[in-house]
Amino acid sequence: MAWFRIAFAEKAFLRILGNHGWTLEQLSVDEGVDAMLEFYREHRAQHTDLDDEGDMLLVQWGNGILDLTRQLIRSGSPDNPIRQLSLTFQVDWPLPASGNAWFFDPAGVIDIPAFFSGVPVATRLTYDEV
Repeated sequence: MAWFRIAFAEKAFLRILGNHGWTLEQLSVDEGVDAMLEFYREHRAQHTDLDDEGDMLLVQWGNGILDLTRQLIRSGSPDNPIRQLSLTFQVDWPLPASGNAWFFDPAGVIDIPAFFSGVPVATRLTYDEV
């Protein structure tokens, strides 16, 4: 299991892309899903508590957008900010009605909808405090 500091989550994720020879500019949705699942399953953020929902994965879709977001909350104080690393794909194919799914256990089953596949029109990676 690899560890990273919450403040460096974006760099840790980009390192995974680089290890596979992938870039954001040419990333397929399938590769993005694989990278985010690898990041969630095999890399733990320091000072987060899985049992207290301090490290979760959110999958969302709708209106031409597919999104995978890792949410990180530093344990110890309710005043600690929530950080979200989001990999967002703009797609030009029909999607089902908007929806989302939260995953709370990196060792558990993570069902990514089958329509999270293909070549996106655009890709964006953001890392924000919410």
